[in-house]
Amino acid sequence: ADLVPDSVTAARCWVLCGEASAFSQPELPLALRYLERADQVLLKQLEKAPQRPDALKVRSELLLMLGMTEAKFQRLDEAEGHLRQLIGDGPLAAQVTAENRLGALLALSQILAQPVATDESEKLRQAAWALGISEEVSAPVALHALYTSLPLPVRDSVSRFTPPPLPDRIVTPSRAESLGNLWNCQRFQGLPEWFQIGDELASDHFFHEPRQSADFEIVVRQLLATMPRVLGALPADSMERSQLESIYASNLLLATQSAQERGDQSEVARLSQRFETTFHGRDVQFIAPRERPAQRLVRIGEIYRGTMLGHVEQLKQMQGGSRAPQPR
Repeated sequence: ADLVPDSVTAARCWVLCGEASAFSQPELPLALRYLERADQVLLKQLEKAPQRPDALKVRSELLLMLGMTEAKFQRLDEAEGHLRQLIGDGPLAAQVTAENRLGALLALSQILAQPVATDESEKLRQAAWALGISEEVSAPVALHALYTSLPLPVRDSVSRFTPPPLPDRIVTPSRAESLGNLWNCQRFQGLPEWFQIGDELASDHFFHEPRQSADFEIVVRQLLATMPRVLGALPADSMERSQLESIYASNLLLATQSAQERGDQSEVARLSQRFETTFHGRDVQFIAPRERPAQRLVRIGEIYRGTMLGHVEQLKQMQGGSRAPQPR
């Protein structure tokens, strides 16, 4: 950047400095200074040549990073201004990729929804979901963007004291409704995050009071029917396979418990056999979910020790003890 100041190359270098700073010092706003410097360089170039393609392209990518970084540090007015340029109709819009437009729509809708959703924030959210579900954005990128944009689950203790929505307030879909929309979208089926969504939905239905048995069975059957083929295609020592196996094992146990409670012993035997065959000769690691982590892990431990007797006995022998092993 110092060697070729006031050039598109310098702007690219300042963007890289901003990315490096955001990674190494995420709690400090230093990244903003680098990104702002990049934008100043690009604006000078565009003053000379407003239609310069390379400058417009770099700035279309920069403005999303800049807007999201500003939002992180609560510079919401500045973030809103930069994100609006990405979804507008100016010369910059032609250079904005569908992926960046999706990110800008989601980020801007979240900013405008603070502290409560508005007509505009809801329109932007709907536009983002329509774009994400379309074929314009690659399925993995779209699923990740939509999934991570959902508000995190609210603890029951918090929701009890949350005031009811006002009559004129915009009501946005709940997390569960949005997860259901992603789960039922054909283009996302089989992606790693799609299985995480199914796991969260199945867990939510299973631990709901009262249990939503019909919804649980629909999700868990599709989950268990789809996962073996995907698991078989992954390297045995990959982190992705380990994470998906945790989801697979957890839902086998929940499905077994559900079958046992409704008295379907043949299904209990089938699922138990599948679990013991899949995880023969090795331990199973369970990953805590986003919602009800302690409750689910304790319950899964109880189901495991009560139903997977062959695997429990095998682990006893492997670990050289008489106590039933605790799932990890």
